[in-house]
Amino acid sequence: MFSGVAAGWLIARLHRQNPKAMVLAYVAYFAGIQILRMVLELVTDPFRYYPFASYIAFILMMTVGILLGGGFFTNRRDESGSTMTVLSR
Repeated sequence: MFSGVAAGWLIARLHRQNPKAMVLAYVAYFAGIQILRMVLELVTDPFRYYPFASYIAFILMMTVGILLGGGFFTNRRDESGSTMTVLSR
C-alpha cells in the first residue's frame, strides 16, 4: 500500500497541471494490466489453483493507495487556502 501511495504522490507532483487526470490514467493502466495478468493466468492453466481473492484485494488496495497518494479525493487550493475556481471567458 505504501508503494501505491508513493507512486500516486510522485505522479501528481510530476504533473502539476493535471494531477488528478494523470493519477486516474495511471490507476486505469495499473488495474488493467493486473486484471489482464489474472485473466491470462486463468486461460493458460485453468486447472491450477489461483488465489483470486488475494489478487483482487491487491488490485483494490493499490488502486486506493495510488488515488490517496495522488490527492484524488482532495480539493485543489491556492496559496490563500481558498478553493481554486477556473473561469471561462
